[in-house]
Amino acid sequence: MKHNSLIIKLLFLFFLIVGFNLFAQQKMNKPEQLKLTPQTYKSRIDESVKNSLNQIYEQKSVMDQVIPDDLIVQGSGCFGFDCINNESFGFDTIRIKENNTRIGFDDTSTGAFPANDWQITANESASGGLNKFSIEDITGAKVPFTVVSGAKTNALFVSSNSNIGIGTSTPVLNAHILTSNTPAIRLDQDNSGGYTPQVWDIAGNEANFFVRDITGGSRLPFRIRPGAPTNSIDIQADGTIKIVNSIVPNSDIRLKKNFEKIGNATSLINQMNPMKYDFKYQELKEMGLPKERQFGLIAQELEKVVPELVFQHSEGKNQEHYKGINYTGLIPILIQGMKDQQAEIEALKQKLVNYETIDSRLTQIEALLSNQTKNIKSEK
Repeated sequence: MKHNSLIIKLLFLFFLIVGFNLFAQQKMNKPEQLKLTPQTYKSRIDESVKNSLNQIYEQKSVMDQVIPDDLIVQGSGCFGFDCINNESFGFDTIRIKENNTRIGFDDTSTGAFPANDWQITANESASGGLNKFSIEDITGAKVPFTVVSGAKTNALFVSSNSNIGIGTSTPVLNAHILTSNTPAIRLDQDNSGGYTPQVWDIAGNEANFFVRDITGGSRLPFRIRPGAPTNSIDIQADGTIKIVNSIVPNSDIRLKKNFEKIGNATSLINQMNPMKYDFKYQELKEMGLPKERQFGLIAQELEKVVPELVFQHSEGKNQEHYKGINYTGLIPILIQGMKDQQAEIEALKQKLVNYETIDSRLTQIEALLSNQTKNIKSEK
């Protein structure tokens, strides 16, 4: 609209100048002007106007308007090649209308002042590209924020108290995820930092709250069932684990095979060397070792006796390999050892009964012999 107003003013000024020149030439009685007819006069004016308009339109693309003052527009504004006269704005105050819609922030600050350039981008330019809205870090050549068309209502919602809702406009906690089936969070480590890729999912539904090891074959190493009592598992500040009920390892016969009796349990027990000891909790602070006096076995010693009960894991700053003991696995050995000892005790008891029977008989024999000796003496 500004360009149209400028063109009208230029045309008006042009007509005044052309009319004045023609009038002056006629007054000077120049031979070529005296021969002008009304038709020739009109034709020359039309030709001049046409040439002037062509020059104006050719220069229109490079015509800038510099306004060295505040600009107040009490209406809507349209920017772009596809804006038209009498544009219908609806409720739009500012509209960008063309096939590449971008808003750039070109900060010309210098020195220590922040000068990062940003851009708001709507849709990709390439054919078949994404329909999306992005905030781009032009200086850093990054796109930190993107919303793709089709995202559902309240895909990301920040409430007035700064709670973040995903799928909900009424987040009740700092982060609130709402979906119709198994809301989850994925923790995805790639190898860009030089570490082994690993993917974990943390999720929950009507069946359980669980941690899924995606990389390890989608196993569920950790589960909590609905209705579990308060403090079912309570890890104390010193590392002590408290359990409301009991630890129940899988022991169904349908899960087992290759059964074999535990032999020489007493011998195995005799080779074990229980000790009292302290952990190096000061030297290895990052491992969170307990300070209290401990009772137990040494893994390297037990490995020589029952290697099946010793396992190895990585821990500490340098992922050092340390050995641990499956103390639960010692229980069957102790039970068998007690049974073996009880069998020995029963055998000893039976021997003792036999000894007592023999002793009783010996006592009876001694009494008979004593009586016979008395009788012999009395007969003499």
